[in-house]
Amino acid sequence: MIVTRGVPRNDADYFPLVVANNALGGSSTARLFQEVRVRRGLSYGANSGLPSYRDEGLLVATAQTAAERPKVPHAVRYVPFTVQPGTTDRQVADDIYNTLHLPLTRPMPGWFLRRTPENDLLLDFYNINGIWRVVVLEREGRLRIEEIRNRLGLFLGDMHAVTIGDDEAPRLVRVWAVYNEFAMWCLLAFCVSGVYLWLTAQARSWWAWASLATGTASFVLMWMSFR
Repeated sequence: MIVTRGVPRNDADYFPLVVANNALGGSSTARLFQEVRVRRGLSYGANSGLPSYRDEGLLVATAQTAAERPKVPHAVRYVPFTVQPGTTDRQVADDIYNTLHLPLTRPMPGWFLRRTPENDLLLDFYNINGIWRVVVLEREGRLRIEEIRNRLGLFLGDMHAVTIGDDEAPRLVRVWAVYNEFAMWCLLAFCVSGVYLWLTAQARSWWAWASLATGTASFVLMWMSFR
């Protein structure tokens, strides 16, 4: 969560900020949600809001964080690697990505580059199976590669979060995203056809119409409460 000072309701900038927030982070079609959730798959949801009062206001941005991931490596290995003089951390990360070809990973974004307390470059290549953690031991001329595996629940959660909007995902992951999208449409068609067959087969049953009305009203109330 990120919170900063906003504006009160009677401020002249309040309504322009409301419009800007709706476009940038106020809904699932806003840029924040589309970039964080749909395109990059970094969080299950991300949004922003403008809680404003008579005298003060806030600007709040939130994201749903994942469960704690395992930290103990399943396996550790070392491979020789020499950092070329004059290269930046981003260039080193790209070189390692192209050299190791770690399964189901993608190039390391520049904003995710970190260093250990010993000032060694630390690269976490996330994938649906866990993390390939690479530490660049420049003084030793080698890489420390740790394979950290996800628990079953995290694996299923990561698989569920894959979307067809992530153009940078590995090919196998994109295939799964297409299958997942197809399965959702099949489920929707199954529900619609089931309701149709049920109503046409028992159109004279009052409890069928009562159930339909109750389900529809419940859906509308839930939708309104989460808006």
